[in-house]
Amino acid sequence: MGDKGCVPGKPPGPARDWTTMKKTTLTTLAPDALEEQKAQEEQEAMERQAAYPPGGCCGNSPASGAGLRGRLAEGHVLATLMDEHARILVQLDRLEYLARQLSLADERGVLEEAISVPDAHERGMLEEVIEVTERLVGAESHHQREEDVLFPELVRLGIEGPPRVMEMEHTDLRERERTLLATTAAALAGERPAAARVAVQAVGLVRFLREHIAKEDGVLYPTALAAIGEAAWDEIRRRCDAIGYCCGHHHGP
Repeated sequence: MGDKGCVPGKPPGPARDWTTMKKTTLTTLAPDALEEQKAQEEQEAMERQAAYPPGGCCGNSPASGAGLRGRLAEGHVLATLMDEHARILVQLDRLEYLARQLSLADERGVLEEAISVPDAHERGMLEEVIEVTERLVGAESHHQREEDVLFPELVRLGIEGPPRVMEMEHTDLRERERTLLATTAAALAGERPAAARVAVQAVGLVRFLREHIAKEDGVLYPTALAAIGEAAWDEIRRRCDAIGYCCGHHHGP
């Protein structure tokens, strides 16, 4: 598998590649929609808590990931995964910015009518939501390397809870991405209620994936580094090479 969905695009402004996007913090969303989204995410987090406690499976905590990347050699399987995470996080910053702009448009009443053709500015934002979301979908080889190679190795070593929860979250992530793409396409077709929902769904995806990445970088990967013997990593990398890479990353020694 190649670098599907990770083709660099335009530079800053509305930045459209994996590496050069301005970071922006979400400050405004429709209050009712945001509260509903927050309540749903809190419930999902509670359901995952038993299988993935804050202390991790082996006495690790999220702080365990601090400095991990700096201790890994270039080309190490975990280094590559963490580098891809960094590029995914840049995409999430852009998606969050677009959600904020769409939410502000909703507050101004721009999205009030049930059916109308989006104006050029709104269409541009909605089209970029699709572009960014498709890049996230294009990171599928990242998830496959974890699910097909790294997670089974941890389970073989008796570390079962975190990998299984992360795999469940991958399934949830794929559904969130599909839903956001469908909703945004409906908004581009002129369904105004769909346009108003894009911001809420985008923010939900951003928060979910940031949390997922934090758990992998802070708990799962330090656990993997501690549990998997040094001699095993060459074979793990060979199997990862066979799957392929994403996010503008081209693997090399």
